[in-house]
This record gives sequence, structure tokens and C-alpha cells, in this order.
Amino acid sequence: MNLIKLLAPIAVFLGLTAGCDVINPDETIPTYIQIDSFRFDSNGDTFGSNSHKLSSVWVYFNSEPLGAFEMPARIPIRADQKGLVTIAPGIDFNGMKSFKAPYPFYRFDSLILEPMPGKVIQFDASTAYVNGARLAFHANFDLGNPFERFGGDTALTMTQDPEYVHEGTGSGYIYLDGPFKYSENVSLDPFRPSLSGPVYLEVNYKCNIPFQIGAVAFYSNGTESYDYAGGVNKSTEWNKIYISLQDFVAANQGAQLHLLIRAGTDDGEPNGWIAIDNIKIVSF
Repeated sequence: MNLIKLLAPIAVFLGLTAGCDVINPDETIPTYIQIDSFRFDSNGDTFGSNSHKLSSVWVYFNSEPLGAFEMPARIPIRADQKGLVTIAPGIDFNGMKSFKAPYPFYRFDSLILEPMPGKVIQFDASTAYVNGARLAFHANFDLGNPFERFGGDTALTMTQDPEYVHEGTGSGYIYLDGPFKYSENVSLDPFRPSLSGPVYLEVNYKCNIPFQIGAVAFYSNGTESYDYAGGVNKSTEWNKIYISLQDFVAANQGAQLHLLIRAGTDDGEPNGWIAIDNIKIVSF
């Protein structure tokens, strides 16, 4: 069992509820729930790719929080009567492994627990996008390139090379070589999320140099506001990251919002490449 760090507001909440009489670690031998991973159920064509990267679970027994656990997780539940176990899938917040958060757009799973002290119950957890979630932006590069060069000397292009395509027939691709050291790109179309509540960017990627993802707000008076909310580390195998855009959206209401992607090579690096696929911006 790996009990992981909680984001501060949740940690405070757990501290306040740890003394619940229903769950008494001093008196009851626990029943264990084993969760190795989450299975993702399709929403049809509404949300495109089913790719996901869930790293943790947030567990409740009869609505009382038990904590957050890194998967694979063996969760002790101390109870002397039947109850409802609710399990929320969690992510690495903004790609940071040390900060976990339940993902607001994936549904909970649950099971009825019959206490079996000392026993391990294997649970095949599943999730899908919640009702009410919607895509404010979606790009899978199968039908073309929805970005253009915004700065630098190199543009993001579309590739159909299977080495750099995660799913479908195309991916976005940046290649920097020699004197061509910097690429900054903006989405052709704006994204239009809800102006309140969570807003997350999801993207599949692999790369041999780091890159950044963010957004720009264009105001009608000609001013602009930028924020590169997420830094993405090297990964030469396909990976996925979830980046919160909620603060940027809330701070730039009334502006036209576009996605930004940039990358550069350092002195001494002869070249670098980035492949991206299945870009989604999700909100309610």
C-alpha cells in the first residue's frame, strides 16, 4: 500500500474526518481492496480516443474519505458491516508525480463491500467521461494540421510516419535541427470552455526534448495574455499528460483563447523532435 501525498485542501479534509466511528483502526481487522488499474469504457465517437493515464485512486467508504493511493493499490477498509466503497480515478496534476488529484471528468466506480477481515478482494475498476463533460477543443491530426507557426523558425507539421503516430493516421510533429532551434505554434481555431469550473488539456506525446503547452488570450483591443501552464519532460515512449487551464480561463474571460505549443533545443543539442496526438480540452 502506498498512501500518497494529497493536495492541501483534501489533506485538511481527511484530517478532520479520520476519527469516524465507522472505521476504527484500533478495533477492526481490515478487508483489503486490490486495484491494479482502471479500465476505460468508450463514450462512442463523442470524445475520440480512449487513451488515459490514471495513476491513483481516491477512496471513500459510505461517503467517508479513506485517502488517496497510488496504483497498484491495496486499500485497507476497516468495517464491521456492509457498506459502499466509492473509487475516484486520479491523475498526476499537470504531469507532476508528487501531486495527485481526482480527475473531475472521469466517473467514479463503486462496489458493495461485505467485510471479510484479512482477505483481499480484487476489483476491476472502470471509468468513462462523466455526463455533462464536453470537448472545447479536439485535434487528432487525422484530417490535417490545426496549428500554424506563431514564432520561432520551425513550424509544427502533420506526420503520417507510423513511428510518430499514436493512433489513427496522423500526429503533430516538430523537428528541430542545426540552426533551426525554436518552434512556437498556435491553434488555428479558438477553444471555448465553460468560464467557470475545471478546464483540462489532455495530450498524448513522445519526445526526445522537453516542450511546453499553454494558451494565449487575444483581446478585442489588441492586447494579448500568455501562460505556458505545463512543462512536458522527455519521454521516448508514448505518454499522456493532464494540464489544468482553469486559472487561465477564469483570468481571461471575454478574450478569444487559443492553444500554444513551443519547444527549443539548447546549445550543444544537434537536434530534437516532438510528436503529439489526441489533443483535447475538456470542460463542462
